[in-house]
Amino acid sequence: MRLDNSNNIIAVIRGGGRSKKRVCITYRKESGVVVTRNIAFYSITDGYAYGTTLRQGPYKIKSFLISRIITAKKLADDFEPAWEVKL
Repeated sequence: MRLDNSNNIIAVIRGGGRSKKRVCITYRKESGVVVTRNIAFYSITDGYAYGTTLRQGPYKIKSFLISRIITAKKLADDFEPAWEVKL
C-alpha cells in the first residue's frame, strides 16, 4: 500500500520500525532532486525521521525531513536494529 500524506507516511514509518521492516521512501532533497531510498527507521523527532540506509552502512544514522517524504511503503525486508527503535 502506498500512502502520500504526512500522517500516513508517519504511520508507515512507525509500522516499519516497530516490525523491524525497511521502508522505501521517495524523498525530495533540499536541491530539489527526488531520490528513492530503503530505510531502517529508528525514531521520529521534531519533524524528522531518523534511520539507516544500506548505501551508507548500518551504523550511520541519516535524518529525513518528514515534509519532504513524498511516498512511503513498508517492505518485506527485515533489519536487525543496531540501536533501540523508538517508534
